[in-house]
Amino acid sequence: MIVSIKEISVWIDADYQGDEVAVTGFSIDTRIIRKGDMFVAFEGEHVSGESYVAQAFENGAVAALVSHNYSGSQKNVIRVENTQHALQRIAGAYRKTLPTRIVAITGSVGKTTTKDVIGKVLASKFNVFKTDGNFNNEIGLPLMLLSIEKEHEWAVLELGMNHYGELALLSELTNHDIAVITNIGTAHIEFFGSKENILKAKLEIASTLKEDQILLLNGCDPLLNTIESDTFKIERVGDPTRDSIYAKNIRIGSDTTQFDLVANHVVKTVTLPLIGEHHVGNALLAVNIGLRLGLDLDEIVKSLRNVDVPKMRFESVEKSGIIFINDAYNASLDSIIASVSTFEKMPIGNRLVILGDVFECGDWSQTIHCEIGRSLNGFGVDLICFVGLAMKHAFDAYSGEKKYFQSKSECLEWLNRSLCAGDHVLLKASRGMKLETLIEEYEGV
Repeated sequence: MIVSIKEISVWIDADYQGDEVAVTGFSIDTRIIRKGDMFVAFEGEHVSGESYVAQAFENGAVAALVSHNYSGSQKNVIRVENTQHALQRIAGAYRKTLPTRIVAITGSVGKTTTKDVIGKVLASKFNVFKTDGNFNNEIGLPLMLLSIEKEHEWAVLELGMNHYGELALLSELTNHDIAVITNIGTAHIEFFGSKENILKAKLEIASTLKEDQILLLNGCDPLLNTIESDTFKIERVGDPTRDSIYAKNIRIGSDTTQFDLVANHVVKTVTLPLIGEHHVGNALLAVNIGLRLGLDLDEIVKSLRNVDVPKMRFESVEKSGIIFINDAYNASLDSIIASVSTFEKMPIGNRLVILGDVFECGDWSQTIHCEIGRSLNGFGVDLICFVGLAMKHAFDAYSGEKKYFQSKSECLEWLNRSLCAGDHVLLKASRGMKLETLIEEYEGV
């Protein structure tokens, strides 16, 4: 992007008295700032971004967005009431200058993987931009919009939320052409109180859709199957009794998932370099969009075979003869059940599961962790280790072979003396647990 600082000031109705400079990007971190960036100074919980404005200019910034309270002497700054709101207004105005069409994705789980799969499929025909990592909130999403270039024909963006109104705001900024909801689960139930309320919040992604635009849904999700609309089109995938795109004969391998894809009565065998039945639903969403945009089915199948494996999403890591399955990026009740279900179907030997606390459950924490334990009864694994204070409730509710550790250090000590070469170990927990450190600190058998 190349935008004059004076144009930016007009977008947000702010006075600007500095030099006429061209802004080529935006950054909120002085450590990764690039020459030509505008530095956006946020008021953090422990430190103010305005303390780093001078450093930002030294590192290559040509301008900065600061609050009216900024007392520094740097020129080329735009002063605003609230830098977060100003960043959003800038992103929304910049979006209006782009010819790029956008796919916006939300859901309780699977947003990032679905974004990567759809992006890979579309990239076989189009110049595609997709969200970096999971920059999907009220700060990250504007930064992603401001990273799109006019040459990008399509952008695939991930939209997250943890309160009412957030997806409505993000949707106003993206003004997307296709909206996708992967599923409705219990993630962020602390803020909403029920899955029905989570559905209500997720449906804000459709708030900007016009009558010729599409809301694409996982047709196997019970709550998503309750959605109807007279103002935009709804399409679903996954249900063989109703949908024109679905999967059958799903086979879980040691490092791939295969299935027979049925698309408008044509059957193709698909091999995903991702492990898990839940990834099949993500792939079906990508097939729908690919076909809608004129891609050949064989080309779509080829793209699915070459999807990149995301870090810490059922990532296989070998260390000292042990195969660790690192699925520790994040966790919820639904994703834990899906992960363990996949693990038990893999053609492997001894299966050990390590589960850490699920966060953002609020008053539902005990209920959700008890349900985790009950839901895992009868799964074909050899042992489940429960780690963390909240996971004690899951431990008590689980009737199979089990161990409980209050801390990761206790669990690590047991792993170091108990694992045997050839064991397979699945790790799953909320991001705050950083359960992957068990792999990093494991000393070997």
